[in-house]
Amino acid sequence: MNNIKRIILSLIFSFLGFAGFSQTRETQAMKNITGVQMGILNVGIYEELGITNDFVLRGDFMFNSAFWGGSFYPKTGFALYPTIGITPKYYYNFNRRLAKGKNIHNNSANYIAVDFSYTPNWFIISNEKNIEVSNFIRIIPSYGIRRNFAQNFNYEAKFGLGYGKNLDTRESSTVLQLGISIGYDF
Repeated sequence: MNNIKRIILSLIFSFLGFAGFSQTRETQAMKNITGVQMGILNVGIYEELGITNDFVLRGDFMFNSAFWGGSFYPKTGFALYPTIGITPKYYYNFNRRLAKGKNIHNNSANYIAVDFSYTPNWFIISNEKNIEVSNFIRIIPSYGIRRNFAQNFNYEAKFGLGYGKNLDTRESSTVLQLGISIGYDF
C-alpha cells in the first residue's frame, strides 16, 4: 500500500511541476484565431480557441465537394455539402521552433489532433436534382503541420486514419484523411 501512495504522490508532484513549468513559458498558442481555409475539395471558416499554452480547440464549418462523371453517368455532376467539426489540437514544438529562430505566429507549428466531424443531410448545392448526403460522423486521430507566410496567410497539411459511421445505414468504415489547405487569418 505504501508503494501505491508513493507512486500516486510522485505522479501528482510531477504533474504539478509540469503544470507550473508550462505556465511560465513565453511561447504559447494564440488565444483566438478566426480564419478561412480552402483545400482541394473543401472551403470553410474556422475558429481556434486557446485552452492552454499548447492546446487549442478548433471549431469549423466547411463545405466539402463531390464530383462524378464518366461513362457510368449521363453527365458530369458536382455537389457541395456542409460539415461541422470540432478538433482538439496539441501543438508540441513551439519552443523548438522559437529556439531555431522560426516563426510561431498564429500557431505556426506541428500538431497532433483528434478530428470529430459530422456531415448532416441539411442541404446540398448541386447541378443534379434529388441528391442526398448520408448523415455521417468521423473520429480521426491526425498529425499535421501549420505554417504562416505573408503575415496572415497560412498553409496546413494533415493526415490521419480513423473511424466513420453512416448514421442512416448504421454502416461503419475506416476513414483516411489527407488534407492540404491554404488560408487567411483575420
